[in-house]
Amino acid sequence: MRLEDIFQGSSLRNETCAQFDIKDVQTDSRQASDGSLFIAVPGLTQNGCDYVQDAISRGAIAIVSEIAMRVPEKVHLFLSKNIRLDIPVIAANWTQRAHQKLALYGVTGTKGKTTSVMMLHAILNKAGKESGYITTIERHWKNKTLPSSLTTPGPLELHRDFASMVRVGCDSCVFEVSSHGIDQRRHHGLRFESRIMTNVQSDHLDYHNTLEAYRETKASFLTEAEDEYSVLNLDDSIGMRISKKKKKKSTYAVFDRSADLVATNISQSPEKGLSWEMIYHGKKWEMCAPNLFGLFMVENALAAIGAALIANIEYQAIREALYDFVPPLGRLTRIEGIDLFSVYIDYAHTSDSLEKTLIALKPLAKNKMRLVFGCGGNRDKTKRSEMGRIAVSLADYVYLTSDNSRWEETSSILEDIKKGMGSNGPFFCSEDRQTVINQVIEDGQEGDVILIAGKGHETYQEMKGIRFPFSDWDAVKKAWIKRKRTK
Repeated sequence: MRLEDIFQGSSLRNETCAQFDIKDVQTDSRQASDGSLFIAVPGLTQNGCDYVQDAISRGAIAIVSEIAMRVPEKVHLFLSKNIRLDIPVIAANWTQRAHQKLALYGVTGTKGKTTSVMMLHAILNKAGKESGYITTIERHWKNKTLPSSLTTPGPLELHRDFASMVRVGCDSCVFEVSSHGIDQRRHHGLRFESRIMTNVQSDHLDYHNTLEAYRETKASFLTEAEDEYSVLNLDDSIGMRISKKKKKKSTYAVFDRSADLVATNISQSPEKGLSWEMIYHGKKWEMCAPNLFGLFMVENALAAIGAALIANIEYQAIREALYDFVPPLGRLTRIEGIDLFSVYIDYAHTSDSLEKTLIALKPLAKNKMRLVFGCGGNRDKTKRSEMGRIAVSLADYVYLTSDNSRWEETSSILEDIKKGMGSNGPFFCSEDRQTVINQVIEDGQEGDVILIAGKGHETYQEMKGIRFPFSDWDAVKKAWIKRKRTK
């Protein structure tokens, strides 16, 4: 493709020397090849400018940067006025603006994004659409599923995924929009059928510094396009605030009966899962989701349903999709094959999500509620003691262990958690996660509910910059086999 066409609509659009062909576009110097364009993106810990020479050595013939630098005579350097805004434009051009052929649905919020994305995807497909999705866990279109590295991919990866969806016949895409992605403008230039919110709690303060900055970032995604629909949670203070200003909107709630879409008469049982009555502009529908548990799952469903109703999806398709829906891996997922007690794995890694998950599971415990959790390192430290307080207030037995300690000492993280536990303290504590899971499975009694929280779908533990293979699923299975052999 001609470089001048790739630059169309960006701050580089008037470059007169962009009169040559480009064979590829990359932001990772390791992927640069003969005839490629390399975009030097400034990052939090690394700067793409430091890798320009590596890209050139691999064959890059054009460089986009915000900083002037010396390059070989055969290489063309182009200076961007705002590289964060230019990359999405370049990515869209490079992929022939494939995104314009898709109905896009963006889901943002602190918790529930992955589940709501996959619920809406299921509803759209049940209604006869051909939808793809992008989540923290995976990217999926047609019969292809690929692992995800970021909640919201970088612009180049995002537009390449859109192009892949279009090539196989997709007509829509539902994807997570993270606060990092919003702040870095990865979604710049996209038009959405609906911009959907789940909830806005406290998270990622290591990146945004303050709770208010984090909230404002999330809110900006929902308010920046007046001519696009926003699906808002009226039970959330941010959703309520935005709803008072936004004209083109649809609202939902469990508690606020003024919302357009309301869930009432919610019931839950181990055998039948969740059921509720849904009221939408005076019409009442019965909903049943046998594979779901917890009030927050109803909220996640309402977010997806709100967007589906805007898209004029029929009630029958919505009802059938949610009846068949199985939650994403690690989102309050029960491990099969253990009948003496129930073991659930969940991604809950903030105080709010841990509390909601424990509240959802506690009624299912005919005997004791046992909890395994830890906290991630180099992240918001303020939540650690609060999670400790919630743990001892809702669980009968608390087992403390490592999560992704990253560059922090696990022992220091555990001490921070213990500060919120008071005199109760943990029932069992070890830095080795497998050891703790072995212990809780060994201790489990008939009728117990065991929640292993924090890591969910992850298949690694990150320590000192290294990701070691580790899966809570595998750990539980090993522990259960060990128990059966010894008892």
